[in-house]
Amino acid sequence: MISKSVIKEWKETINRMSSDELQSSIVDPSYYSEFKELAKKRLTEIERSNHENNVLEVLIKALKKRRCKYELEDDNKVHFTYSRKKFYAELDLEDDFVSIFFLHDIHVNKEDKSKLARLISAVNDTNRIGGETTYYCENTDTGNVFVVSTSILNFISHNPNFEMELGMALEGCLISRYTVSTFMKRKYNKRKKSDD
Repeated sequence: MISKSVIKEWKETINRMSSDELQSSIVDPSYYSEFKELAKKRLTEIERSNHENNVLEVLIKALKKRRCKYELEDDNKVHFTYSRKKFYAELDLEDDFVSIFFLHDIHVNKEDKSKLARLISAVNDTNRIGGETTYYCENTDTGNVFVVSTSILNFISHNPNFEMELGMALEGCLISRYTVSTFMKRKYNKRKKSDD
């Protein structure tokens, strides 16, 4: 049995080792299997960290190219503006996805049943014609129902089309906002005509 002090010393040594040294120690038959397991674990941590930084760097680079102002919330969340509208991106680093969220400036009070019905119908019609997924949510504090569009981009480490797909997703979210607004106006005008 290997003592705790030896394992502690191994961990300190492993933390100082480069990726190449860790890789070599894993295949070297002269190392204990316990040491090899600790080295594998540390190598996996390094690779995951490198991947996380790469995904975030590519997203930030793409946002900069589109002249977006951005702010990091943490390692996998970014708030940014595009076309003077506020967006939010969340990175799913395990499955290589970037989710884009756009909170529309369209909202209605849930007590106004007529407007709420138009909003729900407009969101459903928007989803029916395709594009970014659009849904409505309730803010329980204010009693308002608001609209969100979202797009999920597959990052897959080195997607050469990521910047283009990001641009299409952002434009798609803005189009969804316009579409919901248009459908709501049509439904309002149709109702107004039927009341006259």
